[in-house]
Amino acid sequence: MQRNQACVRVSSHLLHAAALLTLFLTACAAPDSAPRIGEIREGPLTLTRAEAIARLAAADHVLLGEKHDNAEHHRLQAVIVRELAAGGRRPGLVLEMLDDSQAPLLAIWRANRPPDMRTFVTSVGWRWNDWPLYEPILRAALEADLPIVAGNLAREATRGVMRDGYASLGALRPSLDRPLPDGAEAALLDQLEASHCGHVPRERLGAMLRVQRARDASMAAAMAAQRQSVLIAGAEHVRTDRGVPWVLRELAPGKRVIALAFVELRDGEPPPAALPFDLVWFTPPAQRGDPCAQFAPRPATD
Repeated sequence: MQRNQACVRVSSHLLHAAALLTLFLTACAAPDSAPRIGEIREGPLTLTRAEAIARLAAADHVLLGEKHDNAEHHRLQAVIVRELAAGGRRPGLVLEMLDDSQAPLLAIWRANRPPDMRTFVTSVGWRWNDWPLYEPILRAALEADLPIVAGNLAREATRGVMRDGYASLGALRPSLDRPLPDGAEAALLDQLEASHCGHVPRERLGAMLRVQRARDASMAAAMAAQRQSVLIAGAEHVRTDRGVPWVLRELAPGKRVIALAFVELRDGEPPPAALPFDLVWFTPPAQRGDPCAQFAPRPATD
């Protein structure tokens, strides 16, 4: 009898310990609240900034997805570039904002090693209007003597893709002939339709989809050509389910690829339902107007 009671007591202690262990593991595996501005998430886990940088530093190819008009995204991108370089990394900085037609001008500008960046915009033919937002990133790369690489397709190439498909893209074509994963093409068409506020007929979106995929392939190829790389691009391009990472893993097998997206979050609002990225860094939203206003009909004038 005493032996049975002792066994019961031991079993009770073991069950209690197992319950505590389960609670501990559950608490470690998942956050107890919705994400907050400034938090970095890896799936259900919340990371410190140092932990996130360590994840990025362990990869061969890093993708940093942004909202183009959010200054905080660019500030954080510059911080990451600096910290990776300070840790001994020498990645090529691949830019969506420069295309392959600008690569020769970029090479000439770098060869001259100018003491400042005042000549950069005119020397390389920078076409994006919001240059001041990107200056901190380029400055961080130049201070660390990192290569700067044009990642996008030239305008003439994208016009050819819209007109004739992928026939003229040469080495990029095998990646583009490979179909996207199940459901990814329809989801991309939905995203393109939403981004144009429903003002572009769906039958015309196929050409835009081809251009999006071609740009993804171009940026993936530019990254794969570097031993290490960091991509600066819009968040849609760094999606792991259909964007640059999906192509890059085919072009650079065995290489470690990690995609971080900066995602805007308003206080009290839940995050987007779909976050197809390895890491997510939540930031305040930029102040902007109605993106659909550009599609509104203009009032008639007398």
